[in-house]
This record gives sequence, structure tokens and C-alpha cells, in this order.
Amino acid sequence: MSDCVIQLDHRVENQVSTRRLRIVKYRGTTHGTNEYPFLIDESGVSILPITSLDFAYHDLSRHYLSTGIPAMDQMLDGSGYTMGTTIMIAGGPGSGKTSFGAHFVDATCRGGKRAIVFSYEESIPQYVRNMTSIGIDLKPHLDSGNLKV
Repeated sequence: MSDCVIQLDHRVENQVSTRRLRIVKYRGTTHGTNEYPFLIDESGVSILPITSLDFAYHDLSRHYLSTGIPAMDQMLDGSGYTMGTTIMIAGGPGSGKTSFGAHFVDATCRGGKRAIVFSYEESIPQYVRNMTSIGIDLKPHLDSGNLKV
């Protein structure tokens, strides 16, 4: 018999290692039953909450930004995406993720806003050159400081 059961799990999926924790049972309490990722490092164990209960404190934007792709803007309720939205573009190699992202970045910077790109497989010159080959010139945005890669 036990009052608390904590399940730890270590998974490797797509060459990404993740440790997870789940409270299976904690007698006499209401507890979260979701899995939570956690890290073990020189400072000890850090549990990484997936969600926050404080979302109510964030103002909701009513401003929209174009994706730079008119048909995509139409698919997104006709206005593009909401400013401040985090967007993840997922897909296999060669499916167009970088090209889609570059359109988003270009449209955002052309609108006078700032954008950031996290590129793990291309240098900045490679990224700029490759996007120029599909008609997207990102160099002016880098030069103005509106784009960080």
C-alpha cells in the first residue's frame, strides 16, 4: 500500500530524449494526472509545466498579421494570424516549412514589425540566399534590425 505513486518514464522518439513524470495516485488529494517533462542537471530536478493557470492575465490581441500568402490568410479566417501567436510549422524534409516561414517573416517585417527565426541547419547567409531563390529578399530586414536569425 502507498499514499503516493509517481511514475517516471524515459522515452526516445525521433532521436529526442524526454524524461516524463506522472502522478498516478496521491491519496486524499486532487492532483494533476498529466505527464510533465522534467530535467535532471547540476541544480537537481526541474519539472517543466506544460500549461499555466495564469493565462487570464494576458491581454488578447485583436490585431492580425498577414502570412504573406493570400490563400493562407483566407484559410485563417480571412485576416491572417493573431499578433503574438506562436506558430509552429511541422512537416517532413522538403515539405516547404522554411519557405512558409520565410513568407511569414517577410510579410511581418514589410509591415514594420520585428521577427525572429531559429535556424538549426543553415547559416544566415545560406538562409538568405536560399529564400532569395524563391523571390523573398530578407537582407533588407536583417539590415534594418527587424529580423534576427
